[in-house]
Amino acid sequence: MPNINQTEKQLTEYFKVSCTYLKENVDIISKAHVKIAKSAINSTKHDEINMALFPLTTCIIDSYRSYYILSTNRCLREAYVSSRTILETILNIGYISCEGVPAAEKAVNHAKQKTYRDLDRILKTKHLEIHIGIKDFNKLNIDDDLQKAIDYFTTSKGKENRKWDNNSTFSKIELIHDTFGDDISAKLSWSLFHIYRYASEVAHGTVFNALHMAGLTQQDSIRPKNANDYSKHNYFELALLNQTTMIMAYCVLNILKKHYEIQDSIDNWIYLSEKFKKEDIVHKIKSVK
Repeated sequence: MPNINQTEKQLTEYFKVSCTYLKENVDIISKAHVKIAKSAINSTKHDEINMALFPLTTCIIDSYRSYYILSTNRCLREAYVSSRTILETILNIGYISCEGVPAAEKAVNHAKQKTYRDLDRILKTKHLEIHIGIKDFNKLNIDDDLQKAIDYFTTSKGKENRKWDNNSTFSKIELIHDTFGDDISAKLSWSLFHIYRYASEVAHGTVFNALHMAGLTQQDSIRPKNANDYSKHNYFELALLNQTTMIMAYCVLNILKKHYEIQDSIDNWIYLSEKFKKEDIVHKIKSVK
């Protein structure tokens, strides 16, 4: 039987390498964001697109940093949720990039009317009511643009339509494929396949999520039987997730290149990726006895 301490040490060493590359990946995106920020602030061209894309790129940085903290601390469940946040944001960036000004305007109008609705919120249940709002909310002056946004995101029954866009995740990937080709759409499709199902189970707090994260939904022959096995499962899942989040970074950089001068960031990512492939971390962790 392998020595637990020796096995853990080997797994830890391999995983640290994975996290080192993940950190460099975050640094590359962060530097691209600085360039995007300068371009967005100084640009007067396609202002609607900048108003939508720049805040979303800021969110991407925040999510990648959060993911890095979760991964390096081996928080597998929360890392899945954070990776889905990254994916969802990238798909929205891709959708807006493909559809242009109409999609950007819709995203911004959704934000405007939701900001207005936030000034007067009510939650009712059978036993209680929570109401937070400003005084004389109904007397606020609403300009024509805001009223149009409110009307657009109000259902025929007078309730808020909480979705900013009715396109499905799959249709967004199809749109991205039509503009950016097989490579980007295939990488996003893999990310969707790897992340979406399990992140959803985590977010909804299901028993399946608890069993899956412990490796107990696998075939009996490969389920964790001891501390060694569980540790290996945890490191393997995180290393694979690290790899997927790095792939997503390549996708969003290529999408944003359509609007901003960030080719050098893509070149740096490709160089990093080539080094990472040679490390073969996921396979090394899987092979630890």
